[in-house]
Amino acid sequence: NSLSGWQTTVIKDECTAYVCRDLEFDVLASQPVVVFLNGEYWGIQCIREYFDDSFVSEEYDFEKDSINMVLHGSGNRPDLPDDWGTVYGTNADHIALYDFLNNNDLSEEVNYNFVLDKLNIESIIDYYCAEIYFNNADWPTNNNKLWQNGIDGKWSQMFYDIDGGWSYLGTSFNALHRALSDNGTAQAAPYATM
Repeated sequence: NSLSGWQTTVIKDECTAYVCRDLEFDVLASQPVVVFLNGEYWGIQCIREYFDDSFVSEEYDFEKDSINMVLHGSGNRPDLPDDWGTVYGTNADHIALYDFLNNNDLSEEVNYNFVLDKLNIESIIDYYCAEIYFNNADWPTNNNKLWQNGIDGKWSQMFYDIDGGWSYLGTSFNALHRALSDNGTAQAAPYATM
């Protein structure tokens, strides 16, 4: 169901994915349905795709066992084990990328080009713009999933769970302010902010 959107619009997440379908990140297709359980009407729900190794394999024609998928800053949370947040494959390249980002000056062209070789930068830019534009209150520490094909593939974003967007916390919430925090905030860990 639509979780935090259940008592309001019910379609926030699906509508946002549809609006963003032509951007450079993956979104989930959906189909609204009327649900009956044992003949009893349970209302309108939505059948949706799911971001897993099968999704990436089918969408991009990659072998499932070559896919690395991580979420919520996998390997970069000091309070959790290094492998926490690894959904499929390994997070070793994800950890190495964060290490590089934290220890190198990206204003130097060679360092910036290294990052461009590791990230699908168009995916990252579109993803951050969309999360900020839709003012998602449940981001960037949560609902942040990336995938990579093999250890040399570029990391790409998956866009989902925007029921906490569209002024969910009211008009005073500012996702841009949270994303630009130097040292994180109470709602966003330092690894997730700029």
